[in-house]
Amino acid sequence: MKYSIRLGLLPFALIILVLSGCGQDHSNLLPPLLGQEWLLSDMEGRPVQLVDGLGQPTLVLIAGQASGISGINHFIGSYDLDGANLTFGSMAGTRMAGPPEAMEIEQAYLSGFEEIVTWVISDRQLILFDLSGRAVMIFDVEVD
Repeated sequence: MKYSIRLGLLPFALIILVLSGCGQDHSNLLPPLLGQEWLLSDMEGRPVQLVDGLGQPTLVLIAGQASGISGINHFIGSYDLDGANLTFGSMAGTRMAGPPEAMEIEQAYLSGFEEIVTWVISDRQLILFDLSGRAVMIFDVEVD
């Protein structure tokens, strides 16, 4: 009889255990926005295709400074982060030339920062949105 009472409480104990985990903060499972190297995977709704002469575009945000590789060149600029609001200042970079198609992708990448107003991290991706809520750029987290 002792065992039947204990086994009868088992389903309730399992429900309490499961529900106690529902309110926990799982944000530590997501990569941090700042100090992380992000790899551009999608721009303007299209997957980024690495063409000849184009390196993987990246983005790193640290202490108000945005930097990375724009495909051919390195860039640096400023950003302002206030909660979910994210805006970028002008970007400056090195001036190496590359194949025309690679240069077009690089220019589109750098000019895309002018449109950004907010961000979210979802499924280990950084998504940057414009004022209309359109995803302008999607980045994947760099895997070590």
